[in-house]
Amino acid sequence: MKKASLLFSALMLTIAITACGSETEKTANIVPVKSTETELVETNVLIDTEQAKEETKQEEVAETVEAIEYELDGLKISEVSVKDDNGMWSLTASIENTDKEFEVALLKATINDKDGKQIGTANGTADFLGKGESKTVEFYSMDDLTGYASFKFQIESKM
Repeated sequence: MKKASLLFSALMLTIAITACGSETEKTANIVPVKSTETELVETNVLIDTEQAKEETKQEEVAETVEAIEYELDGLKISEVSVKDDNGMWSLTASIENTDKEFEVALLKATINDKDGKQIGTANGTADFLGKGESKTVEFYSMDDLTGYASFKFQIESKM
């Protein structure tokens, strides 16, 4: 019986040491969860604070870079912002059609650093935009756009 008790104590001590040995800080937060009776109940959930810090950092990366308006072939592009989401970069821009209605426009943004050197490209699509209408368009890039400073836009095709 003493051997079983000693073995059980050693096992519990090993589990306790392993559980406390994590290098990532965890904190308990209370999160509402639906129960089977469809009432809201509160439950404690462990959240990885390093992950939460990284998510906050990524949300802060999106920023409006230039208040410049770009005009080309009947489109006015403004309010350009850039965001890094774990290596998948995106540009968001407001597109206004100042010309006749079109069904689709394939757009390309060339991104340059402060020295004017091209560091990447991003592609986006604006569809079904009547004259005078505006739309927010997402441009996506797999290039590392760290250090971006300026943009050049072009229309690849417009129908």
